[in-house]
Amino acid sequence: MKIRNRVFVQDNLRKDLRLTIDSKTSHYLSNVLRCKVGECIALFDNKTEWLSEILEINSKESKVILRSLLKSYEAKQKIVLYFSPIKKNPTELLIQKCTEIGVTHFQPILMERTNLLSFNLDRLNSIATEATEQSGQIKIPIIYNPINLKELLSKNKADQITLVCSLAEKNNSISQVLKKNKARSYAVLVGPEGDFSYDEINEINNKKNFFSISLGKTILKSETASITAVAILKDVLSHA
Repeated sequence: MKIRNRVFVQDNLRKDLRLTIDSKTSHYLSNVLRCKVGECIALFDNKTEWLSEILEINSKESKVILRSLLKSYEAKQKIVLYFSPIKKNPTELLIQKCTEIGVTHFQPILMERTNLLSFNLDRLNSIATEATEQSGQIKIPIIYNPINLKELLSKNKADQITLVCSLAEKNNSISQVLKKNKARSYAVLVGPEGDFSYDEINEINNKKNFFSISLGKTILKSETASITAVAILKDVLSHA
């Protein structure tokens, strides 16, 4: 049976559970997708995904019943993105695309050259949820409140390799680092516009399991560097 759309819900899902879908999603299902009674959508809750039949539908409220289990969440490689907050639209693009690729945790880092000190966390969580729905994943990534770089570097990350995207590095690549180093989890650290300061890069270089890497000869914007580095990391890990 064709599934018209995937929808994230907070409930603990189980077979034969009847649910009422909120007005925003009902409007999309009814007015945009033109779903009808008897058609199916998929509901997921960070743990499981279920084939769900539409019992009632209109632009304000829809009712569904869970018919059968489609899949359960399987733990995947933890990938953290440490990034300096940037302007609204680039930040939203970063969250959307990196979620689609497979980032599991987002940690904003405040640095000397960070231009934006705050953002709408609810908005970013909504974007991450939509990206998870679109990409066929089950677990929504976690987006933390910002911390400063010194706090990040003070934490013990012995079981994690952090790849530092640095304009100063010309040769070392992600694949070269991972050929020689393995860990339980992996992270990408991307600096602000204008890159890390001299003092920051010195502190980073003195931190164990932090490796400076190059993304090529061209200078990338922060959001582009984040998306590129995460995509390369995922590809390298998939072939390890």
